[in-house]
Amino acid sequence: VGVVGCGLMGSGIAHVSAQAGYRTVVREVDDETAAAGIRPGDRLLRIDGAEVGAADEVRKLLAPERGAPAFVELERAGRRLGILLP
Repeated sequence: VGVVGCGLMGSGIAHVSAQAGYRTVVREVDDETAAAGIRPGDRLLRIDGAEVGAADEVRKLLAPERGAPAFVELERAGRRLGILLP
């Protein structure tokens, strides 16, 4: 389970998911990410088609030095969305 932004809702989702035994990744939202449309509470599903794994993997896939846009698939309020991050 990937959680974007760790506000009250995001931290609750991360906590419950981890307690249930799911691999859980939390990613804080910076200004650039928020401007691209990712909001606290969004669940990361895939990055460039790859399922979200460990936190280190997510950081690597979304690192600014990667030099290319990333297509992020996420779930928000039960709906699946795709966002292109610069």
